[in-house]
Amino acid sequence: MTTKSQETHRKTIPTPSKILLWAMAAGRCEKCGKILYKHPLTGTDGNYAQIAHNHPVGKRGPRFEHKIDSSLNIDDVSNLLLLCAECHKEIDDNPTLYTVEHLKNIKQTHETCVYKATDFEHIKTTTVIKYAANLHGRSLSIDNISDALFPEKFARNIIELGLKNSSWNTSDEAYWSYESQNLEKNFKNKVLPLFDNSNNERKDFSIFALAPIPLLIKFGTLLSNKQRIDVYQLQKSPTQTWRWQNSNTRVKYTTNYKNCPTSIKQVVLILSLSGKPLIDTIQSTVSFENSLVVEITTDTTPYEDFLKTRQQLDDFIKEYLKTKEEIRSICKQVVPIHLFAAIPNAIAVEIGRHRDTTADLPLITYNLTNNKYHHALTIGDTNE
Repeated sequence: MTTKSQETHRKTIPTPSKILLWAMAAGRCEKCGKILYKHPLTGTDGNYAQIAHNHPVGKRGPRFEHKIDSSLNIDDVSNLLLLCAECHKEIDDNPTLYTVEHLKNIKQTHETCVYKATDFEHIKTTTVIKYAANLHGRSLSIDNISDALFPEKFARNIIELGLKNSSWNTSDEAYWSYESQNLEKNFKNKVLPLFDNSNNERKDFSIFALAPIPLLIKFGTLLSNKQRIDVYQLQKSPTQTWRWQNSNTRVKYTTNYKNCPTSIKQVVLILSLSGKPLIDTIQSTVSFENSLVVEITTDTTPYEDFLKTRQQLDDFIKEYLKTKEEIRSICKQVVPIHLFAAIPNAIAVEIGRHRDTTADLPLITYNLTNNKYHHALTIGDTNE
């Protein structure tokens, strides 16, 4: 009669199978993703993995099947899973839940993800440009950008343009000129040399920016349209992330002309996307008399966190460029555009990036502080 100890006796898993499994799993638990080469509390390097058999070694093992293929090599890497101790116990204690097929799917999903993540020949390298400036008296930081890039890109290098530990804020009179000059200086020194196309190489840049809208627009004007540039949006729900969503949900943007005088001395452009600018406050800042008043909004109630996909961003750019051309055609002369905007950070950067320095009208930007609009930055010459 075969005893239990005889039935389950086996040799150690061959070293080549162990090494291959570790490589295919990238040193992580194939069920929960936990790193298995560092202690979870102390961070000490070591081997904290366990290797589980999907089809078990003996007849008393979990998931044993009487009709198992006799040619199956139990210790072949295809039958092994790299697991943490907790997940190993869970799958063996619940064989009806963690069936052979279910574990095959878990293994395949994890190893496919590892393969794609390390397929560097097909992943573009990108230069990440981070720009942050104080907003509403708060210092801003930009973190957790790797998730936004994966699996399309990985960061070759990261450039930071903002002032660190700055005590300036938007209520300070010199804030706008100080931040703008610092941005231009850092951009010239750190980014502009990378735009050199002398070797005909079209480089890739990924933009992560958090700052008051006028500075984001200014930042956008510095970026080149001759490079591949992706601008990312910080989304706050359901969880905070810079990663664009994969969704077919479209946003319809509409342009409304609210005041079209015969004689136009200026343009008031209102962008009501992530909020509704205060019309009464705008009128107390800039007179609507002899003003072409234009508003771009969405087909839904504006709210802060509406921008979720690249397509929604691209759709806005198309509507904005169309509206710019219409305004230029209506005005027939150089007049300033006073911009009052409640918009996401990515849209602000793209407004600047799509500015035509040779044809666009001067842009006067404002910042809302204590329910009052204050002049921030002027982009373009108002004395033309």
